[in-house]
Amino acid sequence: PTSHTVLPDSLGGIIHISVRGSFLDADHPATGSILHACSQHWRNRALLRDVAARQSRTTHGAAEAVDACVAFAEALSDAIEGAKRSEVLRDRIEPLAGAIGPIMAGSWRGMHRRDVRSSGYVAHSLEASLWSVGRAGDFKEAVLLAANLGDDADTTAAITGQLAGALYGASGIPDTWQTKVAWSSRIRTMVDGLMT
Repeated sequence: PTSHTVLPDSLGGIIHISVRGSFLDADHPATGSILHACSQHWRNRALLRDVAARQSRTTHGAAEAVDACVAFAEALSDAIEGAKRSEVLRDRIEPLAGAIGPIMAGSWRGMHRRDVRSSGYVAHSLEASLWSVGRAGDFKEAVLLAANLGDDADTTAAITGQLAGALYGASGIPDTWQTKVAWSSRIRTMVDGLMT
């Protein structure tokens, strides 16, 4: 199905957007918005929440995807601010869409590996990432736990890497992994620009 949205552009004109597929698919909201989550506004929580929601809606407009992006951006921000892992992974009780509320409230705690899913559904990816970081003692272990869940492993490992990277910093990423990153000096420059 195709939906049509009309938005004002920055010059006062009108932009017509045609969206095909699962953009607003409430039955299967995908992980893309948390995969691309950015906590650039970590010092201003109201702005962070607003930007995270708007950023999600550009590609993933389902309520679960939007709320997952906002909740994940807040956890990332706590980690960037230097909060301890227990504080970053604390139970967050707030009204969030669908499965996102219970996940952020800690339903992932105590799950057995066989029960953790990595399917590409936003709730599964969020849950798997929190579970991986919660079970691991460092960046490498968290990312490997996520990657070894299978299914949509690359996405889940990337989401996990964001949170684990924010918790453990660049020094927590194995040197052997860092040396294999293409354009690493360019990426470091961009990150430094985002953090100032």
